[in-house]
Parts: sequence; structure tokens; C-alpha cells
Amino acid sequence: MTVRDISPHPKPTRGVCESYLEHVRTLPCSACGAWPVDPHHMVSVGAGGDDLTTVPLCQNCHHDFHAFGVETFQQRRGVNLWRDALITLTKWLRHKGDINQ
Repeated sequence: MTVRDISPHPKPTRGVCESYLEHVRTLPCSACGAWPVDPHHMVSVGAGGDDLTTVPLCQNCHHDFHAFGVETFQQRRGVNLWRDALITLTKWLRHKGDINQ
């Protein structure tokens, strides 16, 4: 038995989906259109962030996101990353046939 087994507030299980991350890596940066990109987790992995809430960000934009924070980054770049994460996921699910048009 581990501490996690008896903890009244166990750490949430993180949703891992490597096929989705591979898809996100094929897309242009959500903020500037550059490529290559890394999947940026909208909720950090350490906080239980899910792979299905990632957006593609190039290295420069990813750095700026962490330097400025989400609100300032989005204002400066004129983007809504949560909206982009939802659109990206929806398109992927439709392509896979998991949801209807």
C-alpha cells in the first residue's frame, strides 16, 4: 500500500494520448503560424493537465507564454488558446470518426 492509496485527496490521473500529441505536432503554431511546434498543455502536467487540452506552440511562442502568462500572451498575440484547444480537439475527433459533423 502506498500513500496515494490512502490519501483522502489523491492526485488526479492524467489523461495521456500520444496519438493526439502526434497530431498536434503536425499543426502550425496557434499564435504565429510557425512550425515546428511542441504541444503546450493548457493545464500543466504537474497539475494533472490532460493531453487533450494542448495547443501547438512554436518554441518562441511557448517561451513567451511562460514568460508573460496566459492573459498577457493571449492579449499580445490576439489569440484565445482555450478556444484553439477545443477546435483542435474537435477537428481531430471528427477526423477519427469519434463525433459527428
